[in-house]
Amino acid sequence: MRLDLDTLGVVCAFLQDVPTLVAVSYTCHGLRSIAARRLLLVRPADLANARSIEVFHRFVFGDSAARLPYVRELHLSISALGEEDRSRTVEQLLAILDNARHLETLSIPYGDCTFVCLLDARVLEAIVQLPSLRTLSISMVEAISEKLVHDLTSPLSTLRVSLQRLPFPNDIGGPALGTVRLDNLLRRHAKTLQDLHVSSLTAMELDSEGAQYPAVRSVQLHANRSTLRLDVLQHMFPNLCDSFDAGFVDFRFVEDTEEQQRVRLANKAHQAARQRWARLDRVVGDAITLYALALTCPVRYLTVPDFCDHSKTRLAQVLLDTRPTHLTLSVILSHGVAVFEDLFPRETYETLTHLVLCITYENWDADDGRTDSWTLSFISWTAFLNTLIDGIKRLRLTHLRLIVHYHIDLTNDTIPMVYSKPFVRGLRDANHADTAAMLMQALPSLENVLLEFSGQYEVAVVRSDVDVNEMLNERDHVTMATRGRWCALSGWKSRRDAQTDSESVPAEEMEQEAASRLMDDSDLRITASDEWALKRNQHWTAEETAPWVPPAEAQ
Repeated sequence: MRLDLDTLGVVCAFLQDVPTLVAVSYTCHGLRSIAARRLLLVRPADLANARSIEVFHRFVFGDSAARLPYVRELHLSISALGEEDRSRTVEQLLAILDNARHLETLSIPYGDCTFVCLLDARVLEAIVQLPSLRTLSISMVEAISEKLVHDLTSPLSTLRVSLQRLPFPNDIGGPALGTVRLDNLLRRHAKTLQDLHVSSLTAMELDSEGAQYPAVRSVQLHANRSTLRLDVLQHMFPNLCDSFDAGFVDFRFVEDTEEQQRVRLANKAHQAARQRWARLDRVVGDAITLYALALTCPVRYLTVPDFCDHSKTRLAQVLLDTRPTHLTLSVILSHGVAVFEDLFPRETYETLTHLVLCITYENWDADDGRTDSWTLSFISWTAFLNTLIDGIKRLRLTHLRLIVHYHIDLTNDTIPMVYSKPFVRGLRDANHADTAAMLMQALPSLENVLLEFSGQYEVAVVRSDVDVNEMLNERDHVTMATRGRWCALSGWKSRRDAQTDSESVPAEEMEQEAASRLMDDSDLRITASDEWALKRNQHWTAEETAPWVPPAEAQ
């Protein structure tokens, strides 16, 4: 059957992966143009150096009328540029920016560094004049990037800025970005901004009620004492309803329980007397931050990173206040297995239906004063699983994702590193079918269980790339390496409807594709920081993943 180009164009519109689109482009001349346009829409162009800019310039101007209108997203990530390439590269980049009149998304991860490398004010001006730009991501370092955000003529709907290196003003200890400076920065976008993401907010202080941003639906902030003020936040973002990422408080606030209580009471009083957000779809923050914020509006999805036994009572109060239906906890197990005991208030038994537990067991900070010595040294896999089940068995969960990962430090050859060998062995040998069956028998409401167990050791190995004669001390000849890295995943669905014996409810294993789809459809994904910590997408060598156990475990 022969298909006309219009029909083939509709087919191409559903393609997402680059290799397939490239293959389609080689089919015939007519499809090459269609595939090229689709490729520009699904894959942002990464302009990282002189070569990539030259190649992209040649590509889009090879058929400018057909391709330039489909340039919608660019990543301008130049961190170095040779003197001999600068003039040509700048002219090519300017041609792209001046003619990409439909560009909607621009990312500049290196901020001012990129503009310094280019050494041409016309680049900044070309970006400022982009007519259809709606999303900007930029690392703000100095005045150049701040001027760019301030002077943009196109009203933004999404702004992601990193303030990690934004300098402090001359008055030492003052905030690098206060309410007045933030309002001046965002003035042009106050009516259109819908998503505001500000990362590395160690130097921000929202200390007064400034301008309002009525269109903002999602906010990401890294909280400190000042950004815990709900009177300021609710004035600035009166219609917030999608997501609120409050981040982390500084370490001084974590230890100051009196200040936590004072801030919490003030926020409670504000919501009772004046206003509160009607509801929030997603809220992210550590337990202390969320406790101090004292949100009283309903929250659908709550995500709590770096959670442990020491902040359990704080989180229990947060769960009572917000009554989420979905909860993701990143648990530091070595701080105490009692983290699951009396965590969930009775009022949450019927409302919480989706639970994701990302549990890490490690011995890296055994002497930090917060590690529980019994959990670190003696906990077994069976004891852990029983404690976990006791803690969650009263919940009416329908979906549970359980991730357990051990990361054992064995790099010190002189001092034996303490960890529980029974726990590590038990996790490594755990039977997924039995674990899923135990969970489903303990929680009759469970429909689906996703399991992911993994582990690795860090050991000291002799370096092969250093000349022995050049070593300054004994430690110069060793480096840290991963051994015994493994990961096992499985998905299980209840067969309750097929059972006649109510005492035995076996679980049926799912196909991996179905389990992955369930994660997306049921909102069971973990945070990006947990993905990074688990090194899910890292390439592991054969040596790192080969079966390996320390001699002490093999005995």
